[in-house]
Amino acid sequence: MVHGGNFFGQPAAFAADLLASVTAQLGNLAERQLDLLVDPARNGGLPPMLATTPGLQHGLQGVQLATTAFVAEIRRAAAPAGMQSLPTNLHNQDVVPFGTQAALRSYDTAGLLGLLCGSLALGLRQAVHVGARRPTAPRCAELLDKLAELIPPVDPDRPLDADVRAAARLLVTGDPS
Repeated sequence: MVHGGNFFGQPAAFAADLLASVTAQLGNLAERQLDLLVDPARNGGLPPMLATTPGLQHGLQGVQLATTAFVAEIRRAAAPAGMQSLPTNLHNQDVVPFGTQAALRSYDTAGLLGLLCGSLALGLRQAVHVGARRPTAPRCAELLDKLAELIPPVDPDRPLDADVRAAARLLVTGDPS
């Protein structure tokens, strides 16, 4: 029996692989921006880790550490799935491009990118709290106001995973709830 290849997933694999590559680059950018924001040697004089009381509080240290782990995971997952063909089904399917796996991997890494962007948003919210100037662009100021309504300043230290997720939801949906 010969199949016509109607189920062939190479186009989906190529598209998903490209999305994974773009996600890795965007995630790297968000992580590097947060790194600049929390580093007092490069952030225009803001306190280390945006802590309100440096030395007594950690500020966004845990968030910044998590973002490096997210980027590492996204980079690891960015290897092209469409190039990993394995024959199966008694070689009836001799080129299997793993399009479904590529699509699922892209979906998962998009979730990590959301957490990276939520982490950066939390950092921007905290930066204004500790002395950074407010954004002058109206839409950016509006977003910052929504973040400030949704997330209290990090003072004192507290677990921030729920705040990162809330910021990520706000960025994706525009809705603070």
